[in-house]
Parts: sequence; structure tokens; C-alpha cells
Amino acid sequence: RIFNSEEHRKTDVRRSSRVSDPGTDDAIATRDQVAMETLDELFSWLRDATATTWLATGASGCACAIFDATNTTVARRQQIVARCADERPPVRLIFLESICDDDELLKHNYRLKLAKTKTNKKEALEDFVGRVKKYEEAYERIEPAEGVSYLQIHNAGQRLVASGLAGYVSTRIVALLHAIHLEPRAIWLVLCGQTLNDTSDIVGGDSPLSADGLEYARATVALLARRIASWSTAEKLAGTQHSNPAIISGTLRRYSPMIDMMRKQIQPTSVTRLTRLNDLCAGELESVPAESLHTEHVAEREARERDKLSYRFPGVGGESYQDVIQRLLDTVLAIEQSRNNVVVVCD
Repeated sequence: RIFNSEEHRKTDVRRSSRVSDPGTDDAIATRDQVAMETLDELFSWLRDATATTWLATGASGCACAIFDATNTTVARRQQIVARCADERPPVRLIFLESICDDDELLKHNYRLKLAKTKTNKKEALEDFVGRVKKYEEAYERIEPAEGVSYLQIHNAGQRLVASGLAGYVSTRIVALLHAIHLEPRAIWLVLCGQTLNDTSDIVGGDSPLSADGLEYARATVALLARRIASWSTAEKLAGTQHSNPAIISGTLRRYSPMIDMMRKQIQPTSVTRLTRLNDLCAGELESVPAESLHTEHVAEREARERDKLSYRFPGVGGESYQDVIQRLLDTVLAIEQSRNNVVVVCD
């Protein structure tokens, strides 16, 4: 969950008006107070999330929170370090610093920032650049001598520096940040239609689409083709045109009709089918009537209802949603890293 001190500050009009100049003593005191209040909310949420996981599963688990604030000075960062050290259960802290000194990239970022403004864009740009300069005057870059764990991203991914990181979550964060880029592209998530097993109320399985599922597939692909054409027109006007999108999907039979239709209508650059994109596997409960979960498999149904995220279906191949998340991580990173438009056909 994200905790944004700016949003917290905006709820108090009086304090919001006192931070227009980030270098004044009043502004610094106000920002520090708001930041610590926001951090208190974050810690409260972490404690509740950890306790909820323990009660549900008997495991400690891992809750992740993002503290989005102007942690621009050594003094502010040391305040946060001290607060984390007092927390129980312990809180692992990683600072993320984005450094940009590429003028063209900065101009691109300003354009993205101003795209949503409804005021005079020239005045808004001048105001924004002025505030950036004031922050630059007060900013203190993270250095190894601070003794904190941190990640530095230089010029939106041109270079990534990691210091003092260890553990599974840290490595996944590094992988994600390494994949992120700012180039415009589109990712379309296309849901698969109804299957024959769905019409018979059967759990999972690998049955083909029903008649309604095929009708849905035809309508969905036609809509997708129109959306892609509209996106391509916008790209031409912006001078950022991509080739036709790539398609990735699972290997189950229900995905095939939609993919065949897409081959004809949108002419993808490539089609990749991966078992890791298949739906959750119910193990020994695959292809059983859903009604049997209320008669023959009551204990399994009740266990799943208690914790749908972590419950794993019994038998060979049985998965939990946690398992599905794990097998999809590399695919998500590959999609994030792609510079081309992508269509994902999934459940």
C-alpha cells in the first residue's frame, strides 16, 4: 500500500499553504510533521496487516508499504531510520532515489506531468520548474556513508545502483526497477470467454469455448482491433509508432480460438504460448463438479474460504494463488521491460 505525505498534507488547508517554498524553516517543520504523521499511519497498517496474516495462516508473512514523501535530506532520512528501528515486529527499510540529469528526459517528464493539468500549461510549467529548483537547492543525495540500504535509478533506468540489499523481496524490487522504462506503449489484457466446463459448473479442466464463449471471443477481438487501430493513429501523430503488438497466452484449449482470430485481424508480430500463463490448477479437484465441494470436499472448500490467497488445492499440480503469483513474476517483468505493444490473453 502507498502512503503519500502530500495527500495527507492536502487534507489540512492551513498546513498546505505553508510549504510553497521548501527551503523556509516553517515549510521544513510542517513537512517533517506531516511526514511523521504519515509514517505513523504506515506503521499502523503494517502491524495490522502482519497480525491479520498471522491469524489467517499462522505464518508471519511479509507486508510491504511505500512511504512516498520528500525524504530529501540526511536528517529526514535518519528520522525515518530511527522510527523503523523502534518498530515491533522489525521493519526492513529501503530508500529509493531517482536521479535525472538528462535535459531531454526531464522535458519529457515535464510534458507527462503537464498533460493532466487543466490550467494554463505555460504558467504550470514555469511554476513546476521553479519548485523543482527550490527542491534542488535543499536536496542532499544519498551517499554510502549514511549507512542505509538504498536503490538509485539514474535517468529512468540507464543505470541502477543497489547498496546494502539482501533478501528475497529486495531482489524482486531490483528486478522490477531494472525492467521499468518510460517509453509509451500499450498493454491489453483480454479475458478468455466461457468454456463448456463453465456451462456444466465443473471446476477447472481444459475444455474448449462454449457457443457463447466463441461469440464473446469474436466481439472482443473486433473491439481490440478497433482499439489497436485507434492507438496506432495516436502513435503516428505523436511520432512514436510501434509495430503490431505481440501476443502472449497460456496453452489451454480455450485460448486458441481467440488467438486464431487475432492472427487474422491484428496480425501480431509474434505469438508466445506459455504454461505459466494458464489458469490456477485445482490438482485432484480438477474437472470435478462444483457441487461436490459442498458434499464430498467440504473441508477443502472451507479451508479455501478461510484464506483464498494462500490455500493450495490438494494433489499433484494443485496450486494456490500465491503459487500463481510466483510463476507469473518473470512474465510480468518481461512485459514491463518490453518496448512493444503487448496483448495478453488470460483467465
